[in-house]
Amino acid sequence: MSVEPGGLLGQRWETADRMYGMLSHVPLGRDAASLFCGELRPWSERLLAAYRSTPSSAALQFIGLRHAEVSAWRAALAVLPPALREPVLEALDDTPWRDAALPAPRYAEAALLAKLREGIYGGPPPPLVLVHVGALGRHARGLTVEGGRRVAANLLGDPEHTLLQVFHEECHAVTDSAVRTGARSTVLGTPGFAAHAALESSAVRYGAVVIDDVAPELRAAYARWRGAVGAAE
Repeated sequence: MSVEPGGLLGQRWETADRMYGMLSHVPLGRDAASLFCGELRPWSERLLAAYRSTPSSAALQFIGLRHAEVSAWRAALAVLPPALREPVLEALDDTPWRDAALPAPRYAEAALLAKLREGIYGGPPPPLVLVHVGALGRHARGLTVEGGRRVAANLLGDPEHTLLQVFHEECHAVTDSAVRTGARSTVLGTPGFAAHAALESSAVRYGAVVIDDVAPELRAAYARWRGAVGAAE
């Protein structure tokens, strides 16, 4: 991740913007993956039913981040199970690329994030692409693709919260492989939720260690972030 004067230039992707924009209108309820903004669309309930009944539906949380090119994104959508694909395509037809003509925002906390990432990885970190998605609100999503990292977040949100959400996604890149879990579910009360909770807890604890080591001035901010997202100590 190269840091330019004034910060890191984020990216805007149609693929991520439209996918997370769509998911923000799906009321997932007691699901840690929920991005619901409070506004229903005519297709929301149909997509909700398909999401809940399709075992592979969690893939929707990452398709738009995995594929930056629209053609590859559409190809990935085309091979979704039919019961999920049809309501997804219907919903996307009603989900335009918001603010497509606007320039990508510059992420002003890039230098601090670079220091945190070196602490996370114990040396030079893998390349990072930051993708701005306003529909994510106070959430973020992270993914490793071909050895590089991609994190989607609302880069125009509260600077402290956004920094720590991106930091947390990067912690997952290191800690998830060390946590032995069975089937994972983000739905509260399901058998797989304990696995999800274990992964989250491991990333949060590691984050505290990294901050103590390389950025102790962020301890209070990290405590505030944990309180805001309900993260375990």
